[in-house]
Amino acid sequence: MARERKVVSVLFVDLVGFTAQSESADPEDVDALLRGYHGDVRREIERYGGTVEKFIGDAVVALFGAPVVHEDDPERAVLAALRILEVTDLDVRIAVNTGEVLVDLDSRPDHGEGMVTGDAVNTASRLQSAAPVRGVLVGEATWAATPFVGRRRELELLQQLFERSLEESGVQLVTVVGEPGAGKTRLVGELRSWVDDRPELVLWRQGRCLPYGDGIAYWPLGEAVKAQAGILESDTAAETAAKLDMALEGMPEAAWLRARLGPLVGLESAGSATRDESFAAWRSFFEELAAGGPLVLVVEDLHWAEGAMLEFVDYLVEWSSAAPILVIGTARPELFEHHPGWGGGMRNATTISLSSLSDVDTARLVAALMERSVLPAETQALLLERAGGNPLFAEEFVRMLRDRGVGDAAVPGNVQALIAARLDTLEPDRKRLIQDAAVVGKVFWAGAVASIGAADPAQVETALRELVRKELVKPARLSSVAGQREYVFWHALVRDVAYGQIPRADRIHRHVAAAEWIDEMAGDRAGDHAEILAHHYLSAMELAEATAAVDSAPLRNRAIDQLLVAAGTTMNADSAAATRLLLRAIDLQASDDPRLAPALTRASLAAFAQGELEQARSLIDAALDAARDLGSEIALGHAMAVETLYRRDGSTEGPRRRQETLAQAVELLERHPPGPELATALTLVAGTHMLEERPEEAIKAAERALPVAERFGDPSDVTLTLAARGWGRSDLGDAGGLDDLRRALEIELETGDAWAPVAAINLAGLVWAWEGPAPAAEIYQLAVREAERRRQTTAWSKRELAWVLADLGRWDEALTATSEVLTWARDNTDNGTLAMAASTTAMVHVRRGATAAAAALVDEALDAIRASTQPQVRQPGLIAAAEVRLAQGRPADARDLLAELTGSRFGGMFTCMHLPAAVATALAAGRRRPRAQADRRGAATRAAATHGRGAGPRPGTRGGRRPHRSA
Repeated sequence: MARERKVVSVLFVDLVGFTAQSESADPEDVDALLRGYHGDVRREIERYGGTVEKFIGDAVVALFGAPVVHEDDPERAVLAALRILEVTDLDVRIAVNTGEVLVDLDSRPDHGEGMVTGDAVNTASRLQSAAPVRGVLVGEATWAATPFVGRRRELELLQQLFERSLEESGVQLVTVVGEPGAGKTRLVGELRSWVDDRPELVLWRQGRCLPYGDGIAYWPLGEAVKAQAGILESDTAAETAAKLDMALEGMPEAAWLRARLGPLVGLESAGSATRDESFAAWRSFFEELAAGGPLVLVVEDLHWAEGAMLEFVDYLVEWSSAAPILVIGTARPELFEHHPGWGGGMRNATTISLSSLSDVDTARLVAALMERSVLPAETQALLLERAGGNPLFAEEFVRMLRDRGVGDAAVPGNVQALIAARLDTLEPDRKRLIQDAAVVGKVFWAGAVASIGAADPAQVETALRELVRKELVKPARLSSVAGQREYVFWHALVRDVAYGQIPRADRIHRHVAAAEWIDEMAGDRAGDHAEILAHHYLSAMELAEATAAVDSAPLRNRAIDQLLVAAGTTMNADSAAATRLLLRAIDLQASDDPRLAPALTRASLAAFAQGELEQARSLIDAALDAARDLGSEIALGHAMAVETLYRRDGSTEGPRRRQETLAQAVELLERHPPGPELATALTLVAGTHMLEERPEEAIKAAERALPVAERFGDPSDVTLTLAARGWGRSDLGDAGGLDDLRRALEIELETGDAWAPVAAINLAGLVWAWEGPAPAAEIYQLAVREAERRRQTTAWSKRELAWVLADLGRWDEALTATSEVLTWARDNTDNGTLAMAASTTAMVHVRRGATAAAAALVDEALDAIRASTQPQVRQPGLIAAAEVRLAQGRPADARDLLAELTGSRFGGMFTCMHLPAAVATALAAGRRRPRAQADRRGAATRAAATHGRGAGPRPGTRGGRRPHRSA
C-alpha cells in the first residue's frame, strides 16, 4: 500500500447524549435522524475541500489535507466546523487538530477503510470530548494557523465591493496596499474563505507578478487561464492545446480567443497581434467566465507589474460591462511611486491601505499565537516598539520564541533580521535546502530543489515537511507540475532573506541547475518559460562576471538564446515587450554573432508593428550593416525585403527602387533552402505589385509566393498573397478573384490573426465592384466589428464604409462615419485617411447643396490628395475636388484637377469606380474625358461603371489594398 507522511487537520464531530436518547427511540427514527445529520455534516465538510474518513455511529471524522493538500487546510477545517454548527440544530461537540499523520493513499474511505494513523487523530478525539456543547475546540497548531486580528473593517469593505459587483453586474477594482508583512495576502485569504461560504458558485482565479522580465508581463493572466483550463506547467503543447480548446468550448469566437490566449499558456500563435487586440480578447474571455457567475480575479504583487499589465487591468475595469467581476490587486506602496495615477479617476476603483496594527492589536496577535496572555514586560515593550504594527514581525517573533524559548530570544531590529535569526536555527542541510528553494523563486517544487542540491528526492520531501511545520514554507493548493509537490514561501521576505544569505559564487551553479530543471520540465512548451530561463542564465552570467568564478561566455549564449525564444512567443501578444526582449538580446551580442542581424530585423518588425517607424528604420539599417559584415546572404536578403516596408517615398523613382531591392533580396534568398525569410520577401513582391496597380505582375508574383507562404510563412503572408492575386484577377475581369479574397478573410477569422479587418476591407472593395454596394456594406461593417473587437482603430474600415453608404443613398449614415474618421485622422495626422473621408463628405455635401461646407473640406484635404501615391486616395479625391470646384462655378479649376488624373492608371479600378461622376463633371465643364496612359477596362470596371445608380456619389474602392500594413 502506498503511504505518505502528511500534515493534516482532523475534524471530529460527535452528537451530545445521543446514546442515551437512542435507547428509548424507535430504530427508524434514529436512522432518519442520523441520515439527515450525516448528510448535513458531509455536505459542509466537502464544501470546504475536506474528506469524510469515517462515520462511527454518531461521530464523524474528516480530514483536510489528505488526500489533497491545500495551503489553508487548518482554516478550511475550522470554517467547516463553524458551518456545521449553523446548519444543524442538534447538540454537537466539534474539535479540530492539526499534525503529522501517516496516510494510506490507496485506502477507500467510502468502504469504511481508515485513511490516516497518528497521534493527531487521537488528540482530535480527546479535544472533542473536552469541547463545549455547540462549540469548537482546536489544537495549538490549528489555532496558530488561524488568528485574524485588526483587519475587520478592511475585510468588510472587500465584502461590500464584492456584493456591489454582483448587484450592479459590473467590474470593481480594489487595490490592497501595505508594507511587506502588513497582511495583504491574509486579508485576501479571509475574503476567499468568506466567498467560499456563499450559496452561489464564485469563480476565483489568481496570478502573481514576477519581479523580472518583459515578455512575462502578463504572467498573472497566464496563471489564471491555466487554472481555468486545468493546464499544468509540465503538460505538452498538445495537451495544453486540447485543454485550452475544451475550456473555450461553447464560447463565442472560440477560434479568435484561442489564438490570443495561446501565447499566455505557452502555445505558439500564428501571426502577431497588437496589444489592443490581445486586450480585447482577454477581456472577452474573463467576461465569458463571469457570465456564468461572479468572478474574483486576484493579481498579487502589482508593484512588480510591467506597465502593460497595469494597462490591461485598467482596460478591463474601464471597458467590461454586464459582468460581475471583482479585480483585487495587492501591492507595496512603491506601486504609486512608479505609477502615481493608478486607479485614479475611475468611479469603480477603491484603494485599501493597510495601516499598522495598534499596540493593542499587536499584543492580542502575539498572545493568540503564543497561547499566553503576557510576555515579560521588557520583552513585550521592545517587541511592540520594533514590530511597528507589522503582523509579519509579530508572527515571526513568536515562531522564533518557539524555536529558541522565551528566555533566550532577543528582539531583532527589523523583520529581515528576525527572519535571518530564524533561518540560523536550522540545521545546515535544512538551511541549504531552503536557500536552493529561494533560487527557484517564491513558488518552487520539490524536484527542482532536489535537482539544484543533487539531493535524494525523498529526503527533500522529508525536509520540506519540517520547514512546513516551522512555517517557513507551505504547500500550495494544487501543483502546476504533474508528479511534483509545489510549495510557496510563507512570505516573500523569507525567500529574499534566504537568497541573500547565499555567497555570490555559489549562486551561479544553483541558477544554472534551476534553469536546467525548468527546461526539462517544460518540454516542448519551453517558450512559455523562456524568459524565466533567461532570468536564471542572466543572473548566473552577471554573477560570473562580478566574481570571475567561472567563464561567463556560455551563460551569455544561453541567455541570448532564451531571450530570442521569449521574444518570438511574446510577439503574438505584445510587440512592445518583444521589442524590449530583442534589444536586450542585441545588447548582449558581439558584432560577429550570427544571431545579431536576424535579431535586429525582428526588432525592426516589432517596432514597426507598434507604429514606431523611426526606430524601425534605425534598426533595419543596423540589420543591413550587420548582415553585410557577417556575410550572411539569408540575413541580408531578409533585411532588404523588410526594408521596403519602410521606404515608401512619393517620388516617381520610389516604385522602381522597391522592386529592384525586392528582386535582389529574392535572388539572395533563393540561393538557400526556402524558409520564412523567402516567404516574406515573395509576399512583399506580390503586395508591392498590387499597391502599384500592376495586375499581371501581381498575379504572377502571387502564384510564385503562395506555396512558399503556405509552407513557411504566417497567416498574414498567405492572406496578403491571396489579396494580391485576387485583386489582379479581378482587375483583369476574372470574377474568381473574389474567391481568393474570401479565402483570405476566412483564414484571418479562423486563426484570429490581427489582419482580419484588413482582409474584410480588401474583399468589400471588390464585392462592391462586382455585386453592388449593399453586399459590400455588410462586409465593411464586418470589418468595423472585427476592428472594434481587437481594439484597433475603425477609421480604416469606416472611411470606406462611407463610400458604399453614400452610394446607397444612406447619406446621414455616411456622414456619421466620416465625422468619426475625420476626427481620428486629424488627431493622428493621417493625411491619407483625412483625404479619403473629406472626399466622401464633400461629395455628399455637394449633392445636398451645401457647397460651402464641401469646399472647406476640399481646401483642407487637397494638398494631401495631390501628394498621395495611393490610387484609392488620389483618384477619388481629385474627382471629388473637381465636382466641388464645378459647383462653386469654377469650371477651369475643375478641368485642371481632372487633367491631373492623366498621371494615374485611368483604366484601373479606383478611377473607374468613380468614372460616372468624372465623366459628368468633364462634360458639364465642356471638356472631353481625359485620355489615359493605359485606357482599358475589364469586366469589373465595366460593372463598376454601370451598376449601382444610387442617389449618392460613386465612390472608389481599394480593390485589395492593405495600406496600413505596408504604408
